[in-house]
Amino acid sequence: MYDQDVATKMRAFFAHLTSDDLGREVSIPDWCEKTSMEHVLLHTFLDEMAHLGEFVGLMWQMDVEPPFQSARHRWQNPRYRPS
Repeated sequence: MYDQDVATKMRAFFAHLTSDDLGREVSIPDWCEKTSMEHVLLHTFLDEMAHLGEFVGLMWQMDVEPPFQSARHRWQNPRYRPS
C-alpha cells in the first residue's frame, strides 16, 4: 500500500513538473545552502542508484543473481541468450 501511495504521488508530481520548477531554489534541512529542485532530483536519483548497487553487490557476495539487470549484462550471460 505504501509503495503504491508513493508511486501515485511521484507520478502526479512529475506530470506537472515544468522547467521553471526545476530551476526553483529550495531549502533542505541540514544542507548548508539553497539549491535547485533539479539538483535535488538528480541527487536523489544518484543516491538511489548507489543503494541499488549496494544491494546487487550483496546479492553477488551471497552468490545470488539479482532479479534486475541491464540488457547488456543479460546478453552476456549465456543463460539468457537466444538459442
